[in-house]
Amino acid sequence: MKLTYLLSPMASLIIVLMCFPLPLQAVDALNESRATVATTNKQLQNKQNKINSLHDQTSQMVDQYRSALSEIESYDIYNKQLKAIVRSQGNDLISLQQQIIEIEVTAQQIMPMMQRMIDTLQQFVTQDIPFLPVERAERLTRLEDTMKRADISVAEKYRKILEAYQIEIEYGKTLEAYRALLGDKNVNFLKVGRVAFFYETLDAQSYGVWQPKLQTWQLVEDREVKKSIATGIKIARKQRSPELLTIMATTAEDTQ
Repeated sequence: MKLTYLLSPMASLIIVLMCFPLPLQAVDALNESRATVATTNKQLQNKQNKINSLHDQTSQMVDQYRSALSEIESYDIYNKQLKAIVRSQGNDLISLQQQIIEIEVTAQQIMPMMQRMIDTLQQFVTQDIPFLPVERAERLTRLEDTMKRADISVAEKYRKILEAYQIEIEYGKTLEAYRALLGDKNVNFLKVGRVAFFYETLDAQSYGVWQPKLQTWQLVEDREVKKSIATGIKIARKQRSPELLTIMATTAEDTQ
């Protein structure tokens, strides 16, 4: 049995060279050629490595450039937004300054008006039925003190004045009884809105009615009127159920 081997041209050349030794010069030339090829390959590999390195650096620089462009675009958008905000704030500042001017003008106008309101209230209390004189006088004093304070806003000052007016309005709708001095003695006072104002001594022996026109107290002699005053005091103190006391409304001007 025969085996047939197919050899490549290069293998055939090697076999021939092995069978027929080359001259010494040819061997040196071949070795030199191999060394040259090896050196060239090494140089080519080095250059390729440099090219690869330059490519990587170039890619990195391209990425950095693209990132820089993206940041520049973001900064540009931010700057545009910031300019819009600044313009808006500038408009708001102008509006705020105008409002401050208007407020200052309003404050200059409203302060005298509020003082006139206090003066009017003071005059009203002075001419009114003399109930709760200490409480009402202290309220007016507090209003005057409030008007002098710089740490209280104009709005708060105005609110307190309106509150004082509201309290005075409510006095005209209420039935109130309280104990206080009349001259040098304690008595029970009875206020029926602003219709009538009476007093009863603690021993229930003496009764009086305030006469607005005369600005003085007048003794009450009528037994029914005295009884009505005593009943009104008990009703005001919730010691008795409410009932009509019509005689009291007419007594303030008619009773002697």
